[in-house]
Amino acid sequence: MKGSRFSSRNAFTAHAHVRLRFMLGMTQTVRCDMTRDQDFKRLVRARMRETGENYTLARSHFENASRNPARNDAPHDEASADASADVRSSTAGATAHERAAAQQRRTIRPFFDAEGRRLLSIPTKRSTRMAVLLDLVRHFEPHREYTEAEVGAVLAPVHEDVAYLRRELVNVGYRTRSAGIYRLAERVPERDVRWAHEFPEWERLWLPAYLAGAGVNPG
Repeated sequence: MKGSRFSSRNAFTAHAHVRLRFMLGMTQTVRCDMTRDQDFKRLVRARMRETGENYTLARSHFENASRNPARNDAPHDEASADASADVRSSTAGATAHERAAAQQRRTIRPFFDAEGRRLLSIPTKRSTRMAVLLDLVRHFEPHREYTEAEVGAVLAPVHEDVAYLRRELVNVGYRTRSAGIYRLAERVPERDVRWAHEFPEWERLWLPAYLAGAGVNPG
């Protein structure tokens, strides 16, 4: 009887060890899957920050790359090609002008349609809204006088809230208004040091030449 009890106890212990090893293996598998999933999401979010793509588009880039490893470095569409150019422009070898232009494109891209012509929504975040307003400057010719109706005709294809955009362009100093006549500012507005960080670097690098009549568009 004593030997039988010992055998039963040993069998139970062995079975418990097997179950424990199985459970530990399952836990490790789950942890491994969770780690891989978290790593994948980190990669996707990193690409979103770099390219301005939404989550679905950024995720599809990695999924397509895994299905077609031979084309891992080839952009799968025109948007990806632009995104790749932006990433290259953000490298250490790029000039300050190239980096600022790439940052400007990344900032405003989510708010415009695929052609970059129609403003889908006006950003609520101040710094992003300033980048969008800066982009609207290129729709106007330096040194030219515009009536209010002419300003509206330029802005209407961009967004339906013409009055808001017209006021904001004046408020941030990109346009002047006098006796019902609108003009682009003659020089880059001076910024209060408390708010200077809200304006894109692209303003400092691109806007002076544009206002002077160089006619160089962003990017």
